[in-house]
Amino acid sequence: MAMHLLRRLAGTRLGCAAPRTPFIASSLPQAIGSGSLPFSTSSSNSSVHSLYVANLPYSWKKEEVKNLFESCGPIVRVRLHNDKKTKRFLGYGFVDFESEAGLEKAFELDLSNVDGRNVIVGRGNKAAPPSPRKEKTKEQRIPKPNSFTTVYVGHLPKDMTETAVQELFAECGDIRKVELIRDPAGFSRGYGSIEFENPAAAVEAFKLAGRSLGNDGHGLLVKIPKEGHSSTSVKVLNVHRMTTGEDLKTYFASYGTVTHVHVVTDCETGKPKGVAYVTFDEADAVDKAILARSIDIRGRQAVITFAKPRDDTANTLFVGNLPEDVTEAQVDELFGKFGPIYQVRLRNDPSTSRVFAHVQFNSVAAAKAAVRAKGVELAGRKLYTHRANDE
Repeated sequence: MAMHLLRRLAGTRLGCAAPRTPFIASSLPQAIGSGSLPFSTSSSNSSVHSLYVANLPYSWKKEEVKNLFESCGPIVRVRLHNDKKTKRFLGYGFVDFESEAGLEKAFELDLSNVDGRNVIVGRGNKAAPPSPRKEKTKEQRIPKPNSFTTVYVGHLPKDMTETAVQELFAECGDIRKVELIRDPAGFSRGYGSIEFENPAAAVEAFKLAGRSLGNDGHGLLVKIPKEGHSSTSVKVLNVHRMTTGEDLKTYFASYGTVTHVHVVTDCETGKPKGVAYVTFDEADAVDKAILARSIDIRGRQAVITFAKPRDDTANTLFVGNLPEDVTEAQVDELFGKFGPIYQVRLRNDPSTSRVFAHVQFNSVAAAKAAVRAKGVELAGRKLYTHRANDE
């Protein structure tokens, strides 16, 4: 009703394509004056020249709204209102012009027919939202000279060779070796390690951190090995359920020699839980894997993290490489010599038919004793054992 009266007062009937000047508050009757309108009815001396526009096609985007009004004058910003839940455009928004002249020109498009709809315009009463804060770039801290001579580098262009990396860091000092991490097909993954002749040269390498190498806007990443860790295992999350231990061994071989892979499965169903542990022969391989952060396996980005130390109170033993026809009684008898056993649970990997078991002892001491016993065999097979949290 209010909008109908506004159109009558403005001297223009709905559907008329003739331009008009914006209405003013003094011409409104008292009955309407108490209503709340989405746009202002008076001119403003504000530096913001905002136009309210409504009754737009719901399929329109910012670019189409901008195209409609760009002939009126330079546009600073287009702000469309969407439904908070569905994100669907609600048919109205604001167009901010650089000048009052552009805003006045836009009033002439009021009631213009656009895709069968009569567009409604008026002076906006909402100031333009503040510009988003620019994120402060955090400068990479240059470590103090230490005993380390190796640095890890990331965000390298995939086509960059070892020779090119050596030339890039040659200004830092003498380089002993450059190693790029490559996927099973032999292509660079965009990161690797540089071993310098002395710690001072390694520290100098940090001065190149953040340098743009044209790699999708990412600055060069330079890191040192994590201090104080001697872990040789990584934990892999978001693993595809069809991924086998052999798959993981193949993918992680580029970081170092893989000695063992454990795919965590549900104790009841035997189905993979999307988590795996990969053990290397050296802690250096862990640093290289962690630098990658993630790895594409079977079309899914598996996340690589440090494997937390096992709970020292764990009394469960993981037993791998068991014969396919093994029974719980055989496992119980084999490991019962280390201490009383609470239960034995046999499981198999559906993707490889490999059989393994979780042996839960009554005490932590018994579990530790079983791990210390090297060369435990069953039916001519050397078994792999390690303490495990009951995952």
